[in-house]
Amino acid sequence: MSLILNFKMVNMYRIKRLDKVIVIFQKLMATIIGSLLLGIGVNGFLVPNHLIDGGILGIALILHYFFHFQTGMTMVPLSVPICIFASLNERGYFFSSLQGLLISSLFIDLLAPLRNQFFVSHLGSISRRRHHWNGYWFNAPI
Repeated sequence: MSLILNFKMVNMYRIKRLDKVIVIFQKLMATIIGSLLLGIGVNGFLVPNHLIDGGILGIALILHYFFHFQTGMTMVPLSVPICIFASLNERGYFFSSLQGLLISSLFIDLLAPLRNQFFVSHLGSISRRRHHWNGYWFNAPI
C-alpha cells in the first residue's frame, strides 16, 4: 500500500515538474516571437522613416539617429538602472525582463539589414489615384 502511494507521489512530482517546464518553454517562445516582431518593426518601419518610440527604445533610437550607435546594444546600458530597481523589488519580474531585454536587443541588431528593404513612405504614393469632384482635384486611396 505504501509503495502505491509512494509511486503516486513520484508521478505527481514528475507531472508538476513537467508543467513547470512547459510553462517556462511557453514563456521563452513568447519572448522570442515577441522580440522577433519587435526587431522587424523597429528595423522595417521605425528606423527607415526616422520615427521614435517611447521609453528606453525611444532613447536608444534617438542616440542611433544622432550618433549612429547600434539600437539594440544601446538599450542594454540604458536599462541598467531599471534592472537594478527590479532586482531589488521583484526577482521574478527581473529575470523575465532581463531575458526579454537581451533577446530583443539581439534581434534588433541582427535584423538591422531590414532597414534598407522596406520603404513604407513610397507605398502611399503608389496607391493613390487622382479624382475629380465638383471642379476640384484630390488624391484618394484605392
